[in-house]
Amino acid sequence: MLKSVSVDLPTSTIAFPGGTKAEAINANCLACHSAGMVLTQHSLSKATWAGVVDKMIHAYKAPIAEKDAASILDYLQETKGAK
Repeated sequence: MLKSVSVDLPTSTIAFPGGTKAEAINANCLACHSAGMVLTQHSLSKATWAGVVDKMIHAYKAPIAEKDAASILDYLQETKGAK
């Protein structure tokens, strides 16, 4: 039998740095991820980050607009892209 559960997740008031460059990632990703959790990930290639964003949208059904997905990918590449 399935049973509903409640989970208390830690909260954070820290946003992604970068001003206007971070608007899309702050608006779309902070509902599920802390900025710190994302910013402490390993640096990845743009193709790998694109796969992560695609997985969030299609596998996890994150309500991210296509126009924001491109901005999120650009932000991740700029801040956490493999050098």
